[in-house]
Amino acid sequence: MTNPPMLTIKAVIFDHDGTLVDSEGVHCACWNSVLHTYQQQLSYTSYCADYNGLPTLETAQRIQQKFALPISASALYELKIAALNQHLASQPFPLLPGALEALIHLAQQKFPLAIASGANRKEVLHSVAAHKLAPYFTAISTKNDVSNSKPSPDVYLHAAAQIGIEPQYCLAIEDSDTGEQSAIAAGMPCIRLTSTPNNKAQPYPQFKTLKDALPWLQQLKPAN
Repeated sequence: MTNPPMLTIKAVIFDHDGTLVDSEGVHCACWNSVLHTYQQQLSYTSYCADYNGLPTLETAQRIQQKFALPISASALYELKIAALNQHLASQPFPLLPGALEALIHLAQQKFPLAIASGANRKEVLHSVAAHKLAPYFTAISTKNDVSNSKPSPDVYLHAAAQIGIEPQYCLAIEDSDTGEQSAIAAGMPCIRLTSTPNNKAQPYPQFKTLKDALPWLQQLKPAN
């Protein structure tokens, strides 16, 4: 997995949160705005270590249990979604370094590109529209398109089907354990970004951001 020319790649599928956009800090801040009412807080490091890549409802369930909050997980979930919507109404998630450059290069190389995100479609489309990324993507798959969230392979398999490429020929780009497990379960090679704190050893190439991964990606050529 360290030598790109040895890979047979026909398409590239990106995660959204923490891969294309710097959303984890926003998510953490939104959770903390909710937790402030209960005199609790999450550090950014602990948020990334414990909740990065998880569905929002599952995160709500875990946070509710962690702090023994006097509110249901579903109500906590709704409060967090409201806080996030309020934030996104004023500004989008910012693009991560190298994201646009990677999309431009891969598109120039004629790779079909897709998004496979565990976020809801509204959030993903908000980022795509705000940063004018729609021309780069052949397909956008989100949790709204599948029955099972990551680490299930469903969203990656859905994205591969949408672009008409067999999963084993799709390179996944992920930043979380959950997302990496999803891509691997779909049968895809996967490179890992460590834009959020993670000390766990990984079997695939790791880069801090897409900017750091760009020289590696530039060695890829679409397979026939």
